[in-house]
Amino acid sequence: IASSVVSDCEDAITEAVNVVKDKEKKRVLYLKAPYAIPKKDTIEDNILLESHAISIWDSGAITSEKENEHSFVEVTKEEIEAFNPDVIICKTNIGKRAISYDLPELPAVKNGKVFSIEDTDYHFEFDEYHSIPAVIWVIKKAYELDTPDPDKFFKWYISATKRNYKF
Repeated sequence: IASSVVSDCEDAITEAVNVVKDKEKKRVLYLKAPYAIPKKDTIEDNILLESHAISIWDSGAITSEKENEHSFVEVTKEEIEAFNPDVIICKTNIGKRAISYDLPELPAVKNGKVFSIEDTDYHFEFDEYHSIPAVIWVIKKAYELDTPDPDKFFKWYISATKRNYKF
């Protein structure tokens, strides 16, 4: 079963990337909290890169990582404006509301392209356990695709978790 799921996941990622690989890359911002982004080269940053997106780190809007003991870096409104994202993905609805209110002139806000993970059917994290459905979900949101469907991977993940932990 595991090899079948891995194969399905690989096929879904390949299908999604093949659909968007010739399109212009979207500038996608992931906010862990209002004005907080994941550090460069973290799983969250790599999910964006695997999603055929330009992350804030690769855009030049931020030139150096601000050192701290956290897994995130605080950013300013000016840095977000310099990045000028096409799509914003927020971990929470609070972040979604804050960005929409504070930066209404951003293209992502004006075009209704601000999303919250909390608005999904399956609340998930941008982490290694959810990276495959997260990549597919980001591609769907950034490029407005109908397929592939990340829900089947979330459903598989939930059922596998229930089996492993005997819920």
